[in-house]
Amino acid sequence: LVSRYFGAREYGKMKTIVSTSLLSFLILSVILGVFGYFFSYSMMRILQTPADIMHDALLYLRIYFVGFPFLFMYNVLSTMFTSIGESKIPLALLIFSSILNIFMDLWMVAGLGLGVFGAALATLIAQGISAVLSFLIFFFRMRRYNSPFRRFDCHELRSMLRIAVPSVLQQSTVSIGMMIV
Repeated sequence: LVSRYFGAREYGKMKTIVSTSLLSFLILSVILGVFGYFFSYSMMRILQTPADIMHDALLYLRIYFVGFPFLFMYNVLSTMFTSIGESKIPLALLIFSSILNIFMDLWMVAGLGLGVFGAALATLIAQGISAVLSFLIFFFRMRRYNSPFRRFDCHELRSMLRIAVPSVLQQSTVSIGMMIV
């Protein structure tokens, strides 16, 4: 929808879709993050996590779920950037985030001796920084399209959900698969 409105130069509708998407996915990510956090132990039991690594696996998974809003924000904004023809920005942010994560892992795990907690925290921080940078860059780009818009539109949300639900299910499957591995 963003690319449709962008191409039609209907920037007000485009900005409405962007804000509706971000708000909707923020709410969804918080709900899923809270759900995942509190049901992490059950998930680990279903996955038959060995008792000797249960504590560390649970710690990592819970921190991962705390970071869901960042992960969702980055993914939504990545799609938005691509929709307006700015596909290099998400790639650059992904590379930056990955390199930052590597260095923070080394520092927190090897340097500070934080172990699994340090690895999870490094990932959370790298994803958070990437999401915030993505948001700031996108917000700056949107300022050039001076047009009125609504912060949330239920009609646009329904239109968006018809298109987004299959994509969300695909991304969720990938995330769950990564979590299982």
